[in-house]
Amino acid sequence: MEIALLNKIVRKAGIKNVTSLKRISSGRNNLVFEINGRYILRLNTAFDSDFFKESEVSMQLKGVNVPKLIYRDFSKSISPHDIVITVKIEGKTLAEKWLDYDDYRKKESIRQLALGLEKIHNQKIGDFAFLFNKTAWTEKIHNYILDC
Repeated sequence: MEIALLNKIVRKAGIKNVTSLKRISSGRNNLVFEINGRYILRLNTAFDSDFFKESEVSMQLKGVNVPKLIYRDFSKSISPHDIVITVKIEGKTLAEKWLDYDDYRKKESIRQLALGLEKIHNQKIGDFAFLFNKTAWTEKIHNYILDC
């Protein structure tokens, strides 16, 4: 990823005084960067991005610890990828800690995840039917293969 493009994205997002911009190795479908130790920049490199859906829903969630959205751009005018910038949530990922946990801590982590999912499930938020393409996933994959 070109540093000039990353700097252009960060400036467009209104983040000033960039002192550090480093690539984070995690991210299955995304290029992920940390900005100033405070923000996370994600560029979707998959053929079928869910960034728009994710950002629409996360902006309406209340009482759920999700990263605060700072900037999003799906126009592909700056980058060939969808762009999302959020505030970084401090801490280790569950994947980093899981093997160190005893059985009790693993069960407690699963319980906490279930409680978080319950909070999301019980949210009173707008109608998001417009976010979901009615095309079956298998058809999407088939069409993607045909386009290759």
